[in-house]
Amino acid sequence: MNKFSNRLAIFRGLLFCIFALPYFAVQAQSETQTAYEAGAYSRAAKLGAAALSQQPGNHDLRLIVANSLAWSGRLDAAVLQYEKLYGTPLENSGKVGIANVMRWRGRANEAEPIYEAILARDPANKEALEGKRMTDRELRPQINKSVHLLGQTGGFARLESATMYSRYTDDRSVKWGAGYTLGKDRNAPQADKFAAIQGYVQALNWPAAPRLDLSVADGFNKTRLYGLVSVDLLPDTFGLRVGLVNWGHLATNAQAQANGLFARRVGAYWNVGGDWGTVKTTLDAYRVSDGNFVWDAQAIYTPAWQPVAQLFTWYSGAYAKSADKTVSSYWSPSSTYGLALLGLKKSWYSDRGDLTVGVQAGFKLTDEARNNLSLSANGKYWFTESTALGFDLYATSSPRPAEYKQRSLNINLLRLW
Repeated sequence: MNKFSNRLAIFRGLLFCIFALPYFAVQAQSETQTAYEAGAYSRAAKLGAAALSQQPGNHDLRLIVANSLAWSGRLDAAVLQYEKLYGTPLENSGKVGIANVMRWRGRANEAEPIYEAILARDPANKEALEGKRMTDRELRPQINKSVHLLGQTGGFARLESATMYSRYTDDRSVKWGAGYTLGKDRNAPQADKFAAIQGYVQALNWPAAPRLDLSVADGFNKTRLYGLVSVDLLPDTFGLRVGLVNWGHLATNAQAQANGLFARRVGAYWNVGGDWGTVKTTLDAYRVSDGNFVWDAQAIYTPAWQPVAQLFTWYSGAYAKSADKTVSSYWSPSSTYGLALLGLKKSWYSDRGDLTVGVQAGFKLTDEARNNLSLSANGKYWFTESTALGFDLYATSSPRPAEYKQRSLNINLLRLW
């Protein structure tokens, strides 16, 4: 009797596998497609991953999952799925996806040969043609002219105008730029004009793609050379930066700038991701020329779980800042300033431009901090294939613990050549 029952259970299990599992797999694929078409990419990625476990050879479904991961910001996971399309009828789509990820990460020079290789085999590939068009635009020489307005509590205001020319070498192995900045601080006891000549060069084909930024800044009757070296030891994952920076300018304080303060800077970034989401971390330490030591750190966690991703993306995190001593000429909390962060953001994209708006709340973690609120918006619109107008807007009310507010607007005109 027991043998008969066991055989019957095995038979029922086989019938379930033969008839029921294909039904659930088809159902899961249908739900994935529905979520994908509705723009619910986080949900589509989750549903699609479950369906792929039952249909690992379903290349159309894998492409949907890969695109959903990419469009919900999980780029490393998307690359893994795109690579699994190599050697299949959708290989070109997988390679286009990887090239797109490279372009989004600021590596248009690496995306270009991938698009070109696809078009050599399939000249009518629409996705590759569009990617190549966008890449060509990013690789062209450009002039960026910007105006920056900043105001903060106490009536302090700063006006800056900057011009930067940048380009790649013909073989895409080096990117360099040069320009200048003119500015003036107002409504502060030490307000004055300042100027800087700056440039940078990055060796894209060298290990860690090292970049050197140099500037000669003059203001408040002081002139000094600054420099910063940055390396991406693990591209898009881990990098370091070290150098000498204009602390008076970074501090957005006329007194700090009048004092000619500079700082030795050491910083790092570290990004990790997985099925659970992504974490982006930054840490910077400054040894200021007045003998003070200041550091700040931030970690932002964007979860894979985004139940209403078509409406907005949510994230959480933490921010901390501290100094050896508090001085009056710049923000330097001797007791650690710590916040827990919770934010929402929404982005829109089109062939002509993009727009992102966000709101972030900070909740005090230490006695030095107070709850705060920040609003941001940035976007760019291409009037022609060669001319774009962009903006960055930021406003915050951030007690420290005294009342502090800041408003910042940057408008830039980009012209390609």
